[in-house]
Amino acid sequence: MGPNSFFYHYRTTWLWYSSEDIGYRNEWARYDPGTDPELFEIDGVRATCFICADGMSPRCLARAAGLSPEVVFYPNNRKKLPRIEVFGERAKAIQATMLVTNRVGKSWMHETQGGCGVF
Repeated sequence: MGPNSFFYHYRTTWLWYSSEDIGYRNEWARYDPGTDPELFEIDGVRATCFICADGMSPRCLARAAGLSPEVVFYPNNRKKLPRIEVFGERAKAIQATMLVTNRVGKSWMHETQGGCGVF
């Protein structure tokens, strides 16, 4: 969302799967994948985004890097975020500032611990 309402949406491409996950967390059973990260602009700044499991895919990271963004938005819905160095490595691989967030509170069957960072 922006000051003039909605300006971009992205559908996760690399869906999460774990046999232990049920309900909404079983993404392969519930959702259709989107199509790769895309480049969009916010006030002249080149940006892209990917969601949660997308950032674990080397193909997603390579495709995001190929867009040459200046900033990457990376929202997550995880029990807890991976170790902090992981995001620094991903930001370096893409060569862009990365804004990472994680949900706080109950996410279907997990209590998510939140967290955010700028890399």
